[in-house]
Amino acid sequence: MDVQIIQIFYNILEKIRLKKLIVEINSIGDNQCRPYYKKLLGSYFKSRAQSLCSNCKRRLRENPLRILDCKEEKCQRIKAQAPQMIDHLCDECHNHFKEVLEFLDEIELPYRLNPYLVRGLDYYTKTVFEIYYDVEEGRGQDALVGGGRYDSLVKLLRGKDTPAVGAAAGVERIIQVMKSRDIKIPKAPETKVFLAQLGDLAKRKSLKLFEDFRKAKIPISESFGRDSLKAQLNRANRLGIKYTLILGQKEALEGTIIIRDMATGKQEIVKMDKVV
Repeated sequence: MDVQIIQIFYNILEKIRLKKLIVEINSIGDNQCRPYYKKLLGSYFKSRAQSLCSNCKRRLRENPLRILDCKEEKCQRIKAQAPQMIDHLCDECHNHFKEVLEFLDEIELPYRLNPYLVRGLDYYTKTVFEIYYDVEEGRGQDALVGGGRYDSLVKLLRGKDTPAVGAAAGVERIIQVMKSRDIKIPKAPETKVFLAQLGDLAKRKSLKLFEDFRKAKIPISESFGRDSLKAQLNRANRLGIKYTLILGQKEALEGTIIIRDMATGKQEIVKMDKVV
């Protein structure tokens, strides 16, 4: 799942024409191995406390791991010689991280190890990553996407231990980058098909059919939130749709679907598995 999330966001950025992307990745361990590393890191920075910025002196008291996030040049120099979490992972975290990197290699997704990358340490575990752009030109130092594993988050919220992974993108930052590079998003293909449904079974079947159209890269619109056929047809008319596929309970049971020409009102019934 870790690699799937990384790949999804990487592909999204590529889809909007952002090139020269690279993933920075690290493992911050878990509750088994991180406490020892935190103690080790605290000792390292404590011996160099006088050279730290005022914020990092406070971080040293509260959580020395936060110092790894500092962007101050003098703290960056000190950080460069600090112990690395990757050298102090427990067997489970080490094997997990090794597997993640092997999957990234397998799909040939460019990445670089950043042993000092940390994120929301109160709930992140194991994998953390960020995606940057235009790294070859030395620009774009702000991450466009960041994420990782949240295995401790649900328990932190008084739930059960639940494995989880996710990410978030900085939409405003991405827009800013696109504007600065004069990157234009290609106009979406005109949608000529609308999928209307009537009834619970038809709605379930429609979801599958909608996904089939998406996989076939055929633009299609829908209004699954509306139950009224009239309201759905009105929406199709407002969108200027040429053909509407109508799936009612009868059609859902029979494996058929109605194709309606929105200009003439003519309809024909076809097999559902032949419509895509």
